[in-house]
Amino acid sequence: MTDYEARAGLWHAVALCLVAGFVDAIGYFELGQVFTANMTGNTVLLGASLVRGDWIALSYAATIGAFALGAAATSLLKLARVPLPALFFIAGALVVVIALADPATFVALCALSFVMGLQGGAINSFSGIRLPTVVVTSTLVNLMDALVRRSFTQSQTPAPPPAQFYHLAAAWLAYGAGGGAAVLAQGALAMPLLVPALLYGIVALGLYRRKG
Repeated sequence: MTDYEARAGLWHAVALCLVAGFVDAIGYFELGQVFTANMTGNTVLLGASLVRGDWIALSYAATIGAFALGAAATSLLKLARVPLPALFFIAGALVVVIALADPATFVALCALSFVMGLQGGAINSFSGIRLPTVVVTSTLVNLMDALVRRSFTQSQTPAPPPAQFYHLAAAWLAYGAGGGAAVLAQGALAMPLLVPALLYGIVALGLYRRKG
């Protein structure tokens, strides 16, 4: 775990889960019912659409590939010692470009999935608590585990700290809230993707300030 990851706190996790939920909803409702962050869903739908002979399988395969490339790009940037805040500035800049360029649906899907891959590979630990921000299934499983262990733990088995429960609960809620925010933003804003771009910038600035 890097120093930045140890210093990243609850609100960083919430902001990034908001971004993922927001962009996922954009992909599903506006870009042909394809997820941009939820690769579990895309993988299941890829298999189903291939068996059915549905051409949408190309979109599922492309977004999975773009997400994987984004995650790989993050790993390469980390190996090059690019600071974590800079990764989020890059992600935000890419989202701004996508919003301004307003590309074709297929290109937008791939571009947003690439950005989600960048985010997913950038950071997975907040205040020492492991918490992916581009997937919510494992978060919900871990949230229930923390809840049960806090409620029924034996004296010889330490209960998880309250911070773990709060981080997991907030992340799950934020992911759903991001989806709702996307629907509201599409009705109110000409370029709704500027919302996640702004959140990336806020997270990056927050990480820079925590460096000291």
